[in-house]
Amino acid sequence: LALAKLDLKPVAQATVERNSVDVAAAVKAIMAGAPDAIIQVSAYKSCAAFIRAARLAGFGGTFFSVSFVGTQALA
Repeated sequence: LALAKLDLKPVAQATVERNSVDVAAAVKAIMAGAPDAIIQVSAYKSCAAFIRAARLAGFGGTFFSVSFVGTQALA
């Protein structure tokens, strides 16, 4: 809804199984959309794993996380 108000659409979407750090398929799907930013809604372990994998895959954009991710846990 928030994106629609700005006339924006997601370029890609992916999911990761709850409490999993197996993010390879999700990173591949998201990177295929060549996003400028990535919005994550997840627990800190999967967020951290996704960020590391996306950076290794060449993503240089911004991450936004909606989670119980604390700055210490994610660092």
